[in-house]
Parts: sequence; C-alpha cells; structure tokens
Amino acid sequence: LVAGDGVGSGLAHRRSFNRVAGRLLSLAWTADGSTIAAGSSRGAIHVFDCDSLTELARITVGAGDKPTESEERCVWALQYLPDGTLVSGSSDGDVTFWDAQHGTQLSSHRQHRADVLALAASPDGNVVFASGVDAQVAAFERVPPDERGLDRWTFTGTKRPHTHDVRALAMAAAPPSAGGGD
Repeated sequence: LVAGDGVGSGLAHRRSFNRVAGRLLSLAWTADGSTIAAGSSRGAIHVFDCDSLTELARITVGAGDKPTESEERCVWALQYLPDGTLVSGSSDGDVTFWDAQHGTQLSSHRQHRADVLALAASPDGNVVFASGVDAQVAAFERVPPDERGLDRWTFTGTKRPHTHDVRALAMAAAPPSAGGGD
C-alpha cells in the first residue's frame, strides 16, 4: 500500500509479495526497513527483500519435524533486534533466536507451556521478554559469544503477573532524568 496523492481515498495497492502456504500471523521489519519477516501457520518464517519483493530465506520453526496437514505450528510473534538477530515465538511454546543473515538457529528455549503470543526487547537488544497463553512473562538475556563467536541466549527468569493470556508486550525506554547527571 502507498499513500494516495490527495485525490483518491488515501491508500492504493501498488505491488505484492509472493503467496506463501498457510496464514500469515506475524510480521517484523529490520531497523532499516529493507527486510520484512513473516511468520506463518505452517511453521515457517519467510524473509523478504522489500525492494525486489523476493524471498531471501525460509526458516522452518520447530525441531525439524513438520506439522501434518491437519496440524498447525503457528509463528505468533516475531521481533528483529538492533543487531539483526530475529526472535520468534511459536505455538510450541518456544522462543527461538535466529541468525537472520543465514537463517540458522542460535538457540531455542521452551519456557512456556503454551503458545508464545508476544515478544518485546530492550532498546539495546540484549534482553528479550516473551509472553503468551500460559500467563507468564519470561526473560532471556544475551551472554558473551562462544568460542566460535556465535551469540548465545539464556533464560534468566519468569514472572506470572496475570491470570490470563498475555497477548501483547511493549518496551519503553526510561525518560532522561531532569536533574542531568544522575
């Protein structure tokens, strides 16, 4: 969609990405807006180049097993971190960290007992929070790279501040202090 020229209704369809199997359930943009990731109901993350509309990568979510035709493995939440790491939350209860450049898994954590519906990250991208159907908010923190130089993530804790699904999370930066030097 593009903004209208003031003459028409305001929005007009200009072009589309290629069709993918299943329903698209989640989207995440890179910070520079050049790439978009789309999570599907078929257990895949499709990564598209926004200029050429081509699919750059297709990442299979889960332990490599594909859901049957009657099952769905839903990618409910996606989040790009400032360094380009892609994080996904799925109906398996997994929070998975991906090297978005190569589509390879950095780490995966099954801390949730049900679908992960929302993700939020600290402004520096070193802490990620996940929530979902099991009413918990789980925290994950980046730890120093391993001997191969690969990023690693660890589960650091959980809270259950709700008695119901947590369907959205947001991260707000702390306002600058008025005193200037604190």
